[in-house]
Amino acid sequence: GGEGRDWELELAENNGGIPNRYQWVHRSGADESPIMTNSDIALVRDLQGHIVADSEGNNGLVTCGYAPTSKAPQGYPTCPMARATLELMEDYSMDNAKFL
Repeated sequence: GGEGRDWELELAENNGGIPNRYQWVHRSGADESPIMTNSDIALVRDLQGHIVADSEGNNGLVTCGYAPTSKAPQGYPTCPMARATLELMEDYSMDNAKFL
């Protein structure tokens, strides 16, 4: 699971008519970094009331950080835990057969 990771929100700038979007990235120093969408992160963090459009109209900016050490904009709180789904995510992250 992503619990031991420090996920950072970043704007993915697209072209060719594909809208820009925010995504969560975990930088581990590897060549490729795993990414997650807001819907992925919302399984372990309660993002309700924390998703807005940025000053340029890009949707999906989250106004809280994944963990206290996240590189969230200064003054943003840590996102609350997703109480309705967090326990399920912990179960699935520890049991691949259950996940499948």
